[in-house]
Amino acid sequence: MGIRFYEDILSRDVEAYRRAWREIQIGQLNAELAVQAHALAEINRAKYTALRRLYKGLHIMIFMGAGLLLFGAIAYFFAGGAQAGFGKHVKFKGKSAQTSGEASSPARDWKEHPALVERTTSAEVVGLGDVHGGYDRLVSLLTAAGLIKSAGGKRVLVSVGDLINKGDKSIEVMDLMRALQEQAPHSGGEVIVTCGNHEVEFLGKPERRKAEEFASELQAKGIDPEAVAAGQNEYGVWMRNLPVAARVNGWFFAHAGDTGQQTRDQLAGKFRDVVDKDDWKAPFLVADDSILESEKWWRDTGAVDRDLAALGVKHIVFGHDPGAFKRGKIDLRYGGKVFRIDVGMSPGVNYSKGALLLIDRQGSQDVATALDADGKKTELWRGEA
Repeated sequence: MGIRFYEDILSRDVEAYRRAWREIQIGQLNAELAVQAHALAEINRAKYTALRRLYKGLHIMIFMGAGLLLFGAIAYFFAGGAQAGFGKHVKFKGKSAQTSGEASSPARDWKEHPALVERTTSAEVVGLGDVHGGYDRLVSLLTAAGLIKSAGGKRVLVSVGDLINKGDKSIEVMDLMRALQEQAPHSGGEVIVTCGNHEVEFLGKPERRKAEEFASELQAKGIDPEAVAAGQNEYGVWMRNLPVAARVNGWFFAHAGDTGQQTRDQLAGKFRDVVDKDDWKAPFLVADDSILESEKWWRDTGAVDRDLAALGVKHIVFGHDPGAFKRGKIDLRYGGKVFRIDVGMSPGVNYSKGALLLIDRQGSQDVATALDADGKKTELWRGEA
């Protein structure tokens, strides 16, 4: 009986030890699980923090990208064409050329931009023929004549048009002429640019062959030729405001020169009519016998005299046809009644590097002199003013 008693006590002790050991193992397991759970929680917290920072970073990048796009759009909207600059001499300070503008060109102010310019002056008058995109030669020529620095003093520079096409720098030529127009009055001078057939034909149909070089230049600068022709751009507005001709003292300047025995008032009236109708393809402008397109009209001496009488002038100065008279030089006919000043100065024609017609009042006489790109002067004619 005593032995049995001790066996029972031993069995209970063993069972107690087993329960205690199981509790210890469970406690250790719970502790390990708690540690692991804490570690996992820390890992998840770190991941969440990283994801939150990444999310914020993405938001910042999105806002920055949107801001850059908005800034770019605003800059593009307000961006203009390059302003004309001419080193230390002349800079264009007017409005820059825009790539787009209003839906249609505003009506022309005929008081500010007359159909035919009328001037009487004692200052030297300078005639410039067709430039046709020859910017570098134009700069050299005007520099030789002292017309770049200080915009030429009190002289009156008259261009007979065709600034564009054939050469590859029509925009630069226009920028220069616009700049000189703006600066000349500050020194008491003036720059008059009449329209040529190339300007008018571009305004009437910018996609036509005669306008392709100028249209390509515009497109290369991100400017729509159609918008320019429609007057929705500074270049277009400027071209649409050019006069058809100019009378300075007893000298009449027009691109092709043939006026068909019409008076100055008649010419101005017809030009106002076609421009107000936006009819740049009108026969008055582009017919074979028009004031901008006619050729060989000067062969009829009787017609020349009738033109002069109707115009009330003594001389007609024209460009347009570099093959008329002697090529590459300013030339005249009929004792100075007719002067041709298109000397083929454009690199696209290349008859010469350019020449200017200088008309000086000396007492009761006018003296006409040719000035070439090298600065050489040749007297062509003198007679009663």
